[in-house]
Amino acid sequence: MYKKILSILICVFALFIIIGCNENNENKDVIEEVSESLLSDVDKLKVTENLVLPTKLEGVVITWESSNEEVVSTTGVVTRGETDFYVTLKATLKYEDKEKVLEIKVKVLAKEKEEGGETNPSGYGTVVSCKEANEIGSKLGADETSETVYVVSGVITEVVNDMFGNLYITDDNGANKFYLYGLFDLNNNRYDSMDPKPVVGDTVTAYGKITNYKGNTVEIKNATMVEFKKGEGNNNNPGGDVENPEQGEFKGEFATDLFISEYYEGSKGNNKYLEIYNGTGKEVDLSSYKIVLFANGASEPNEYGVFQLSGKLSHNKALVVYNSQASVAEILNCGGLSAATGVSFNGNDAVGLYKGDVLIDIFGIIGNDPGKDVGWTVGSGTTCNSTIIRNSNVGYPNAKWDVNEWTYLGSDVVSNIGVHNMNFDGKVPEGGNEDNPIVDTVTKVTCKEANEIGSKLESDAETEIVYELTGVILEIYNDQYGNMYISDDNGLNKFNVYGVVDGETKFTGLNPLPKVGDTITVKGKIKNYKGTTVEIFNAQLVELKVSEGGNEDNPGGNEEALAFSSFSESSFMTSGANLKDVPEGWEIKVDKGSYATKWQSFRKDKEYVKTKNFEAQSKVNVDFVWYLNNLADGTSKIKFEALDKDGNVICTVTSDNLSLEANGLGAENAHTLSVSLEGEGIVSVKISFEKSKGGNIAFSSVKLYN
Repeated sequence: MYKKILSILICVFALFIIIGCNENNENKDVIEEVSESLLSDVDKLKVTENLVLPTKLEGVVITWESSNEEVVSTTGVVTRGETDFYVTLKATLKYEDKEKVLEIKVKVLAKEKEEGGETNPSGYGTVVSCKEANEIGSKLGADETSETVYVVSGVITEVVNDMFGNLYITDDNGANKFYLYGLFDLNNNRYDSMDPKPVVGDTVTAYGKITNYKGNTVEIKNATMVEFKKGEGNNNNPGGDVENPEQGEFKGEFATDLFISEYYEGSKGNNKYLEIYNGTGKEVDLSSYKIVLFANGASEPNEYGVFQLSGKLSHNKALVVYNSQASVAEILNCGGLSAATGVSFNGNDAVGLYKGDVLIDIFGIIGNDPGKDVGWTVGSGTTCNSTIIRNSNVGYPNAKWDVNEWTYLGSDVVSNIGVHNMNFDGKVPEGGNEDNPIVDTVTKVTCKEANEIGSKLESDAETEIVYELTGVILEIYNDQYGNMYISDDNGLNKFNVYGVVDGETKFTGLNPLPKVGDTITVKGKIKNYKGTTVEIFNAQLVELKVSEGGNEDNPGGNEEALAFSSFSESSFMTSGANLKDVPEGWEIKVDKGSYATKWQSFRKDKEYVKTKNFEAQSKVNVDFVWYLNNLADGTSKIKFEALDKDGNVICTVTSDNLSLEANGLGAENAHTLSVSLEGEGIVSVKISFEKSKGGNIAFSSVKLYN
């Protein structure tokens, strides 16, 4: 024991001598020399014995603090435990008017373990699985951090940011992933300074306190990595599959969306592939994307021209979609997707990447055939029998073909398959140029789809994607900012547009000013405000169609017309024989006797109810709720007629004989007749009683919808 302490003291004395030899070095001041010496001699120790912590070197006064004095005291006394411990020693160096603070992490090995043994994670905190870590974080409040330090281990499935080491790990083949927001090693080296550094497919063990960032992302921020083991990955670990574990070099800003990164047409056979790259910084669900082939100058794809993508694509990964009849080994072993459609192209065929139904990226020119053996010129070559890659400075899809974004590599070059390098400065050419505008990646959705998308977001979260939707304005509930409800299905689904602007122009400055009844198209990111309201905040105006014949009191059209979306059901319940609650503008011809005290009644043949006029429709569904009261037999019917603006009958549907079952006025006896009326120019519906003999029926409501 004394020999070991003596050897450490000798090392420290040697350190004094080395520092003393540099006393006259004018290129470094004393405090920097001492700090460098402390880092180099103490930082990498695997501690099994007491430390000598100098309090003064070369005139520099040093004071020490320890993050765990029970393991390493401020005088250097080491107490080893049953497990490994990491202790941070804080050294404050003072020399004349200068001061510097260093933090040095030392590893105190467990009693029974010498250097080179396996790490015991419990020495750093409470060991949990990725699933448990997510559950712990989900129970924290927004931006709340746990008091406890936790240790997690897992295979890296995705490196989101290769500067700071933002990455996802999993310990159950991807069923549960946990987010490490930044990674440092035990020597306080940031991820990009680690050598070697863990990559996708490697297993890491890290510790830190769990945070619920903004209430929607569970993470450990700036986690400390205890160790990592190199790994080859497997098919259950999509980030590091055996066939294609490599990643390209990612620098600069994130891409705006997926794009085509490589095009390959081999000189022989059906060796063809298209490569799609994700540089967005996040894992992307591919189910919204498809490859579409336009052969021989066609403007529309043929039956073999569309290939729907599936699965998920990690950040800084390239997906290869290759022809199912390919024979080159590098293609077959690239870990990509084999496709019988979409990638049977030749050098004169245009190939597009679609997001939903929107073309976002293109290789070649749709509707143009340069010739099968000619192709489009790219650099020193053409698109025929060639390998062509996207330039590394391109970080966006482009719906117009621009040869300046591509580099010709030659013929049959497969060395870049599955790997793409990107160094994007974040600048997307504004609108491109007249011949080559850059696509504004927007996904068109219905009001119903927009509400569904928003309802799946966490509280106050918003989408990364910009959505566009069109609808009739039903209500403007704030005429200063343009807060409004719109609908594209006659009011069945309403969407909340929380403010409308046109560039820098606010709602009150728009000309013309949107009004109720106008059709408006807007775009923006969908947000789930406080988890209760789905909306687009300050939506950008795309297009406004002013309704014809509108006026201040009736923006939807002529004075008699009722916006179809403004009512879905008209109730006649509790109106009684006095017809006090009949909707304004409706035409009613029913019995006015004293019999019906709670319900409207058809008592005589040809009695009817006719709705007020609404906006012209080509199809109207009707739900008519009635109650059997006193029919003489089962031969009476209800007739539904669709009328045009002049009162002419466009379409007629007559019910089957009314049932005599469930007699009575209670709700349990309700009958519903549902019919569909079709024809151009329907503006009202007439419902009449076809009575054969005595008796009557009562009715309670009429519901109209598309």
